[in-house]
Parts: sequence; C-alpha cells; structure tokens
Amino acid sequence: MALVTVTSASWAQNGLLHGTVTDENNEPIIGATIMVQGEKAGAVTDLDGKFSISAPAGTTLSISYIGYSTMQVKASDGMTIHMKENAKELNEVVVTGYTTQSKADLTG
Repeated sequence: MALVTVTSASWAQNGLLHGTVTDENNEPIIGATIMVQGEKAGAVTDLDGKFSISAPAGTTLSISYIGYSTMQVKASDGMTIHMKENAKELNEVVVTGYTTQSKADLTG
C-alpha cells in the first residue's frame, strides 16, 4: 500500500505547465524553443507566444530564439517570460542568394 502511495505521488508532480514568451515590448515571440534542462522534453511557442510543456514546477527551463539571449528560468504554471534582444546573436545568421535578375527582366 505504501509503495502505491509513493508511486502515485511521484507521477502527480509532473504536470502540464503553460506560459507565454514575449519580447521587451510585450509582443509574442513565435517559434521560441523551450527545453527542460537535462532532459529531451521541449516545446515551441505558437502564434500568440504561448506554450505547454510537461514538467514539474520548479524545474529549470531553457528558452532560446535567434536574436535573443538564451534564458534559464524556474518553471511555474502561467508564467510570462520576457526575452532580451542580443544583437551579437544576429551575426551568426547568414542569408544567401543563388540567383540574380536585372530590374528590367522583372518589370512587364
């Protein structure tokens, strides 16, 4: 009986946590990655910057997005995470083009 109680208590600790990721202007960040530190569990924010992740409250989450500093926060239900821009991160993004056209070819 005691074993069943301990087992069910450990399962109850791992709940579904919800939150929102925004920038410094409270605009939602679409596609930010939320990972449970030390595990493979993760989530991605939707069009409103919202996410849901299965993790116990108090677990450390790692939030990352291109152009913003990676953050480590303690998980809680209903949290709002405000990410800070990091211009140095943008130097790692490379945009390439494979074709060229003259302006005269594009107009009709």
